Amino acid sequence: MNITIEKGTIIFVPTLAISYDEKYFPDPNKFDPERFSPENESKRHPCAFMPFGTGPRYCIGMLIARFQSRLCVIKLLRNFRVEVSKNTPKTISFDPERVVTAPKGGIHLNLIPRKK
Repeated sequence: MNITIEKGTIIFVPTLAISYDEKYFPDPNKFDPERFSPENESKRHPCAFMPFGTGPRYCIGMLIARFQSRLCVIKLLRNFRVEVSKNTPKTISFDPERVVTAPKGGIHLNLIPRKK
């Protein structure tokens, strides 16, 4: 296939649709952290998961965002135990019209303070 893209053309990459493509992510609705293991990532196309973009113009804040996210989770789990709420939906759906992937209606969790 030979495609020419004119200069100045805006291209939107449907990252959410790629994330749900069973060719790259078998059983995409299943919560499976192992799909991001180094072994599984090496088998997948490098652009199948690109939350910060890719190439020479990827997000310049990627490294700090990853560091901050990890630090936030560590501090949260150090001080709180996380439990499912009675309001937590049994299935999670995503709004396809949003640019940033987020669950419809949010995810309800209970944070129980840990005893020091």
